[in-house]
Amino acid sequence: MARALHAFATLGIHIGTLLSRHVETIRINAPVRAVFGAMTDLERWREWWPQIESVALPGGWVCGSELACRVMGFNLEGAVVAYGQDREMGFETSLPLGGRVTQHFSFAPDGDDTVLTATVDAKGMLGTMFTRRRLLRELARLRDNVEVDAGAARGP
Repeated sequence: MARALHAFATLGIHIGTLLSRHVETIRINAPVRAVFGAMTDLERWREWWPQIESVALPGGWVCGSELACRVMGFNLEGAVVAYGQDREMGFETSLPLGGRVTQHFSFAPDGDDTVLTATVDAKGMLGTMFTRRRLLRELARLRDNVEVDAGAARGP
């Protein structure tokens, strides 16, 4: 273990950026219904997850429903692991080389806003792709897209 840490330090890699579990909370200036609707609309995922090439959920948002997606050239398979209308959603997918990633999102109203908490827990060699920086960037894209939609729905 000490050798591995030394190797990372020698390469200038900061261990904190490679941790496979991240929990982040953001506020979105839109009602929960709008944020949850955007998150569960698979056609919109590329708006904040541009690395996703395709995604299919033939059984719909039901716990245990199979999920298939293509991300950065990799075919990933998984399943819905949590779903509660306007409260939570989560899914787990396999990663190449034996890894897995679980992503869970909870939604809470705060006045007219939504407080969204995202938890990403990745295991395996490719789990290191799921950095805190990437998660924050994706959440910011989601927020920006949903807030634009909510603003357009409210009108001038």
